[in-house]
Amino acid sequence: MSSDVNIQTLFAQLRLEHFLAYLPGNGWKGAPEGRVNRVRFELGDGDAPYVLVLPSSNREPQCMRLLQTAIYNLSGVEDRQPMEIIRDLLAVDAGTIAASRSESSVRLRLCNLHA
Repeated sequence: MSSDVNIQTLFAQLRLEHFLAYLPGNGWKGAPEGRVNRVRFELGDGDAPYVLVLPSSNREPQCMRLLQTAIYNLSGVEDRQPMEIIRDLLAVDAGTIAASRSESSVRLRLCNLHA
């Protein structure tokens, strides 16, 4: 039961910016997403890359559910425990998060222009 409490506490600390800073440094590339208010990342080349779909904002109603789903998907792709993934995401430094925030807002504006 204690590990459930710990993972839920860590989940509550996660923000979209943690993913936006973590994913590119681990081989994930931003990709066009057809749905409004979503950000897409892909890993791998070829016909069937791994795909993560994230909310475009921490204020979206489905934000925490999408971030939790992304954690479990990353866990499977990286073959690591969800708790390890969360700790790595939370360890991303603030400077990287600030840079990813401004980069992601530009990327989202450009993607929305093409939609």
